[in-house]
Amino acid sequence: MTTPDIPGRSAGGSLRRLHVEGAGAHLKRSEPTLPLGAELITALRDEANAPHPIIGWVRELAALHQQSADTLVDVIETTRHRATIIHAIDLWTQQRLPQHRHGASLHTETLGSVIDRIAAAWVNARRALATLDARDPDLHTAWHHVAQLCDAYTDLITEVHAGRRRLPVTAPPAVSVW
Repeated sequence: MTTPDIPGRSAGGSLRRLHVEGAGAHLKRSEPTLPLGAELITALRDEANAPHPIIGWVRELAALHQQSADTLVDVIETTRHRATIIHAIDLWTQQRLPQHRHGASLHTETLGSVIDRIAAAWVNARRALATLDARDPDLHTAWHHVAQLCDAYTDLITEVHAGRRRLPVTAPPAVSVW
């Protein structure tokens, strides 16, 4: 039995990269694609060249989360840097993703925020892998959380592409000091 052809899946049901058009349709055809959740995880594991700007940004976010976890860094500066990357992701997606205003439900987070949470969960799971016993249920829970976030991200970009969901408009980053 085959899966119907839906955005993000081939006719046989396997995942494929989404090609999106809309606000950015005037841009180069090779540019407006989004990596799927599995591709984000592969990028975090593999140091190969980043063929997509979002791949580079998710790596940068993970490095900042790792830096924060490893040392007592300047929290304000790290938070500002993360906010700048999140904003860059949001601007990139606003210029390239279709935003169907009529009948599309508004998602609660920007794509940059979702990707930042994936990066943070990845760092947490890697730390759990390095510090916990293989039988510890917290280790399984940490990796399960990464998988859930990646699935939710892939579902989100599929729904945005199909016009069933839209992303909130981002504002320039502002970092408050508690």
